[in-house]
Amino acid sequence: MLRPLTNLESLVLIAGLADIDLSRSEADAALRALPQLTSLHLRLPPPLPQAVTGLVQLRRFTTDCCGTAPPDVLPGGPWLASLREVTLSGPVTVSTIQVLQAATRLESLEVGIFAKTPPGEADRLLQFASQHPTLQQLELS
Repeated sequence: MLRPLTNLESLVLIAGLADIDLSRSEADAALRALPQLTSLHLRLPPPLPQAVTGLVQLRRFTTDCCGTAPPDVLPGGPWLASLREVTLSGPVTVSTIQVLQAATRLESLEVGIFAKTPPGEADRLLQFASQHPTLQQLELS
């Protein structure tokens, strides 16, 4: 589907928009064909495509796929080491704090739907942010 876009650096995939019904296998195939991506925004039902883990040049990642997230919604792997900017919902962020610790270059973390994060979970998130060695910007909305 996206094979001819070999120079593409940024991609937004939104399932269900403009009659695009992207299957998980189609999303995986599209992402595998674009290893050079540096920015990715996904709005797909969980789980995230496994091919995300192969995007080792990715610097900016956004997903607003899931309100209440299963713990494995954000996969681990080498792709995390290049991330500098991440945007996730509060529930996804809280459920993946352990995974986000591998984002050793993370500079900016934007957390949406933060108001719906239970107080104890919000405290865990704030503790993570305060202890992350490279995090410079935290946006809670």
